[in-house]
Amino acid sequence: MQETSIRAIVESIVRLGKALSLNVIAEGLETEEQYSVLREFGCPVAQGFLFGSARPTDTVAALLESGKQTSAGG
Repeated sequence: MQETSIRAIVESIVRLGKALSLNVIAEGLETEEQYSVLREFGCPVAQGFLFGSARPTDTVAALLESGKQTSAGG
């Protein structure tokens, strides 16, 4: 996220969501840099290839039942 305009748009969306008491979920994260910027803006929830590739429904259900979590860098 090096472009100033992209950062400004993302930050505005996160702020607007907070102002409206909405849960903001960032989608499509691919890099640690993107994740870092989102945390800086106060976006606590994100998903994307940074955390893992798309999975079949039955695999996701089994993962949720097991209680395991995936996280960036691990």
